[in-house]
Amino acid sequence: TSHKSVSEQLFSVYIICRFLCLNWYEAHRSEPYALFYCGDNREAKAIVAQLITDSGFAGVDTGNLNQVIHQEPGGVLYNHPMSETEARRLLPSLR
Repeated sequence: TSHKSVSEQLFSVYIICRFLCLNWYEAHRSEPYALFYCGDNREAKAIVAQLITDSGFAGVDTGNLNQVIHQEPGGVLYNHPMSETEARRLLPSLR
């Protein structure tokens, strides 16, 4: 995947995949949409999780950067808006 290949070419750069395909007007719902993210660095993921929350979405961590395939075009999470509840039910099937 493109995110994985970039991370293999850049050393000491943290790639955290998120904010790929939701529109701004989908934020701030009564039950916020889930925004999936993944990465290999805990500190960077914590920052991204907070940015997602601050943006009005619900962050759902899918694991390490190998999981990015689910979030890219053609992946089961790409451009499929869902609530955090739905996302957490789906998460175990992705591992």
